[in-house]
Amino acid sequence: ATGAVSPYDGNPVNVPLGLGTANEKLYEVKYNTDGTGYTPTSIKTKYYKVLKRHSVTFNANGGTYSDGSSSKTVLVPHNTQAAAPSGTDVPARAGYTLGDWYTEAACTTQWNFATTPITEDKQLYAKWTANTYTVRFHKNDGSGTTANQNFTYGTSNNLTANTFTRIGYTFDGWAENSDGSGTQYADGQSVNNLTTVQGGTVSLYAKWTANTYTVRFNGNGNTGGTAMSDRTFTYDAAGNLPLNTFTKTGYTFGGWARSSGITTVVRTDGAAANNLAESGTVDLYAVWYKNPTVTFKVEGGTGGSLKGTY
Repeated sequence: ATGAVSPYDGNPVNVPLGLGTANEKLYEVKYNTDGTGYTPTSIKTKYYKVLKRHSVTFNANGGTYSDGSSSKTVLVPHNTQAAAPSGTDVPARAGYTLGDWYTEAACTTQWNFATTPITEDKQLYAKWTANTYTVRFHKNDGSGTTANQNFTYGTSNNLTANTFTRIGYTFDGWAENSDGSGTQYADGQSVNNLTTVQGGTVSLYAKWTANTYTVRFNGNGNTGGTAMSDRTFTYDAAGNLPLNTFTKTGYTFGGWARSSGITTVVRTDGAAANNLAESGTVDLYAVWYKNPTVTFKVEGGTGGSLKGTY
């Protein structure tokens, strides 16, 4: 108040500067030191402009600010425009992109920072748009094609059913990495939020399990020997057929054929057995070659002995 004198007690002197009904007011403040025990000083003058201001609170509406808070409040002079948060003051939300600011949490009425003045305390709400991303399927040594699939963050969808094939292998789902490591996904699994990046691409690689198959051995008319047990092999894995144990009088074993009525050898005795079949069971039939017969005929001679080399 004009002319007021406050005795100094060592603490800061607070002087209320009111506005009354005005939106702003300019104050002239004069002060000096005087009195017993103080060195007199000349009068000093300072001017203070008091403005009417309003609180504008920016509600992150599901997002957060860098300090972990969910809202930020600024003071804006009466009847002036507020500025939208910028720089480090912009909130973030994983998987979403910040749009405009609205006057309600449901985001139906957009706030116009350029033309709308602040005349009272105001709360504004961030509007978020879910990011979209693409899942790319890799055949990973298989064959065929599978189209890319689009996703929206926060929405679950089933992965496209696999259409890749690979000879001798069974599809065993998807993996994050081509070597089968990382996060695993089943065929057609419901997934969401595979990446937070707007416009990002997630690569999924087909996982393949090598098939096993059984080889059965058929003596194909053998007259002796011992039975041969079935053997199981894995596609693309090294392995050899067991040595033949069948015999047939007057014949020599020549290898294995795919059927009993042909003599085309597909594997020789003890040969590599890899990839005889893609899966299931394969029957191998012994191939027999008739031994040659040599007949010696002696005409006109008697006694003695006969020698021959063959």
